[in-house]
Amino acid sequence: MGIADFLKPRRESAAAQKRRDMYLRRVGNGSGVSHELGFYSTEKVEWVSLETDSQGQPVTVREPDAQMVEYSKARKFSLGGKTYPNYRLFLKKLDGEWGEDIYGRKVLCTKEKYPCFDSYDYLHENRYFRWYFIRVGNSVSQLFVADDRSKMYVTEDVQNIECWAWGRMKATGFCQPPRKPE
Repeated sequence: MGIADFLKPRRESAAAQKRRDMYLRRVGNGSGVSHELGFYSTEKVEWVSLETDSQGQPVTVREPDAQMVEYSKARKFSLGGKTYPNYRLFLKKLDGEWGEDIYGRKVLCTKEKYPCFDSYDYLHENRYFRWYFIRVGNSVSQLFVADDRSKMYVTEDVQNIECWAWGRMKATGFCQPPRKPE
């Protein structure tokens, strides 16, 4: 075996690929998440392998270890292993529910309008709570921002996902392993 053979990329077996490719699944009600202006009920999630054992259970299960950090919108922050100059420069483009960050990564963008309590609110309220989700391998990073606040919250390796955001993740295929080019 020469040096050229040693440097060639090795192909993974299909079983090894399935163990590595994981998807996100709901495992029950999560603990609530509290941000600056609200408290949200959540779904607790875990990562499971596509490969299953003889009883149909995933061979690999990983419970996320969530960690939240508060940042100023005007300052540098980290999300999903990358550093951004500030919130305003985070996204390069946005097209409906999907955006692209300055590094070219796909971002699931969801939003919820501030609560309205009367007809005046319904006519004039234009502020939103915004959640941005980036999948990096078998982990999800979340950025939460309220339009009229100076702070934002980054959660790495998300374990509890707001119920309505979980619905959007499922509907868009965000929870499934990335598709391989054929």
